[in-house]
Amino acid sequence: MLTVTATDLPRLMNCNGSRLMEGSTPSVEPDDTVKQEGIAAHWLVQQVHAGNFSAEELVDRRAPNGVFITPEMVEYLSEYLEAVAGSEIEVDTSFSGKVWEIRGRADSIKYNPDTYHLTIPDLKYGFGIVEPEKNWTLIWHAIGWMIANPEKTTATISFVIYQPRANHPAGRVREWSIDNRDLMDLYVNIDETLSNPSDILNTGKHCYKCPHITVCPASRAAELNAIDASEKAFNFEIDNQTLSFMLDHYERALNVLNQGKAALDDVALHRIRSGQIVENYTVETAKTNRLWKDFVTVDFVHGMTGLELTKKRELVTPKQAENAGVSKEFVSSLTERRDKGAKLIRMSANTKAKKIFNTKEGN
Repeated sequence: MLTVTATDLPRLMNCNGSRLMEGSTPSVEPDDTVKQEGIAAHWLVQQVHAGNFSAEELVDRRAPNGVFITPEMVEYLSEYLEAVAGSEIEVDTSFSGKVWEIRGRADSIKYNPDTYHLTIPDLKYGFGIVEPEKNWTLIWHAIGWMIANPEKTTATISFVIYQPRANHPAGRVREWSIDNRDLMDLYVNIDETLSNPSDILNTGKHCYKCPHITVCPASRAAELNAIDASEKAFNFEIDNQTLSFMLDHYERALNVLNQGKAALDDVALHRIRSGQIVENYTVETAKTNRLWKDFVTVDFVHGMTGLELTKKRELVTPKQAENAGVSKEFVSSLTERRDKGAKLIRMSANTKAKKIFNTKEGN
């Protein structure tokens, strides 16, 4: 039986052959700040939806994963919290066909029995743009919910992306609506694809974070084609239609190269940290800017300095505190720079040796 998650369904629908790929990008402990903020945002939604707290009551508290809830996070989530009021959240949409199974869990599902309208609101707290149109993950959540609730008639379905922090010309909230017949056609498409998948590999937006990208021949071919395209000479006499086409082509080329570069970075990081040598590359541990230590609060700093060092009810940055007259020594004792994860940098063997030697000399 072919088993796939709703999250990975878009990749399989667009690239049937991805299910046959072996090998994967090794985990190298990348900076997962955005991911952890997203987990905290979903926890906040769960707490408010369950009636345990109001959103404002959670400000300055830690989510279970250690991330502080800030006033900005509450503001970012306000539209989504309003949208999911009275809806189901964390809804299991898993279902098995004869030869396939899709495992899914929707952020939220809202059904209006008066209008027979089903809404699938989805919160995306990261910065990578996600669109609602032909979003196979959301499409499956609607189908899975309808299969589990056959007694509820559905006439129309809206898929709504709430992405408060990403810069999108259509704004924070983007919606795509279809009718029941369209949804059934999409279900037939899913069933036919999963029941009789091809072995063809296709590149596209679905390649983003694909675990097999470093060993995928289609991805390699696309990257080489992108390099070839980027080396073509410019022609400033092109008409506007061609100009539009070329802009789209270069944007696609950049995306392909960036995805491939990120995946190869991960491979190089893993190998170097395992003791192998990748010529002209080394690993450094990236650090955050100075951050206040966990015990440092607005009241603590006020008591120690007598100064009101706040901005939007939050403690100002260490640099701003120094600019306000707090001594560098005092700020240094209350701050730290935290690891952001490993970072691959290009550095010749000679430069690396000199850097190590100078560090030892300094000690």
